[in-house]
Amino acid sequence: MRHLLAGLVCICGMAGAWAGAGRTPDAWTDCLAAGERLGWAGSSGGLARGGGGVLELGDGEKASVVLARPDTADYDLDIELHWQAAVGRKDGGVALTAGPHAFGSAGYRVVVSREPWRVAETRLARLEVGQWHTVELRVRRGALGYWLDGRPLAQCGAAEGARGAVRLVAFGGARARVRRCRIRVVVGSDESRLRAGRFVYPAVALGRRGRVVADGRACGGRALELAGQGAGEWLVGGQDATLGRGGRYEAVFGLRSAVEAGGDVWLEVRRSGGEHVAGRTVRLEELPARGYARVGVAFRYEPSWVMEYRVAASGGRLRIDQVAVGEAPEAEADGAMEEARRRPRRALALRDVWGKVPQPAGGDSGPELVRVDRRLCHGGWYEFRAVWHHAESKPLDELAVDLWVASRAQSGLVRVFDRAAAYDAVGAGRYETKGWMSPHQVRDYGPPVALFAQLYWRGKPIGALWRKWGIPVEDKYIVAAPRRGGLAAEPATE
Repeated sequence: MRHLLAGLVCICGMAGAWAGAGRTPDAWTDCLAAGERLGWAGSSGGLARGGGGVLELGDGEKASVVLARPDTADYDLDIELHWQAAVGRKDGGVALTAGPHAFGSAGYRVVVSREPWRVAETRLARLEVGQWHTVELRVRRGALGYWLDGRPLAQCGAAEGARGAVRLVAFGGARARVRRCRIRVVVGSDESRLRAGRFVYPAVALGRRGRVVADGRACGGRALELAGQGAGEWLVGGQDATLGRGGRYEAVFGLRSAVEAGGDVWLEVRRSGGEHVAGRTVRLEELPARGYARVGVAFRYEPSWVMEYRVAASGGRLRIDQVAVGEAPEAEADGAMEEARRRPRRALALRDVWGKVPQPAGGDSGPELVRVDRRLCHGGWYEFRAVWHHAESKPLDELAVDLWVASRAQSGLVRVFDRAAAYDAVGAGRYETKGWMSPHQVRDYGPPVALFAQLYWRGKPIGALWRKWGIPVEDKYIVAAPRRGGLAAEPATE
């Protein structure tokens, strides 16, 4: 990509344009026909208009042509092109440029700010040599959406939107052919959908150990099928992508189970060739056999980091169709939890409260449990979470949440671990109550098989949720099981 930028600097002053006059909103204009009328202009390397309405460019060290010169900030551009490398050369390629964006044989790159200088780029989503590709650009004020062969690959803001000419560049002896290029002005467009930074990496383009399979439920109709080879044996990786501005992001992996089997699936976000940034572990048997689960890993990104997103599995077979990375909003609970006053509480005995009829608090808009879940994290720690929210703006006092986690040993014995918290001055918002099970507890008492949560107001139960994993354990055995300790407030660090 860096050699591409050098080439772009050289061709910035090259001639060639069509003015695009006479267009009407929402009507497509044929850029190739307009260029034919107004006269194409190319740089060194030559330019020829072939038969059958195909524009040809290249055969020299550098060549460029202006395909369109939009005079509006809101437009759609649709291009179908093919390129071929020169015999015996590996340094050639092509690129389409629109303002600070470049799409081509070296991947995708956008300048997101100039002071300080920040770029987002990836070597994926390349225009492969010897293939016809369809490129769609959806440009809105300050943002751009990029589709390649019908798949959305990038949505992001930029320092200058995508103003200026749209150029086709061929370098290093490469030859490009364009058989369709059309543009339309968009009036009254909804630009908000393009505001968030988002990059999508198709799994079939990733560095991998696996085979590409047709899958009608996968995005793009194709996926990678992978066989688990154990922890540390990464099956997918190598994106080498930068994200431009720093902040909070989320990498969302599209996963499904390919066979009925158990085992761990490890997802990791890390700096390329560097340290671990964030991770998540899911169980293979919890992934759907039909359709794809979208499993997110939140992480903090610092400008100039080069990232990759990796997958490993302990066994079995799984499929992955894509990794989507986008800017993530700050957790909804953060600000609200700071306002609420939290105080210590000892969880009640599960056998004394479970099964009580919940009583509503404050009507339909009162506090409510939304979901419960678990997550296996690095180091063998399990995180358990109860998510709840309060809809009324008037603060509420004397709220409490109890968590109980049941573990089952190989002998069949069930033990319970708990954690609780009480809250005052709870305003409208979304909240989370968490507890952590240590790897030592898992080793001594077996893996967690169930999570129970109960919400109270003024000492009375107003909501309950539960979830079980693995071979189900009947409620009566969990409720009657002895308590063997508490869940930790957070995982311990080595």
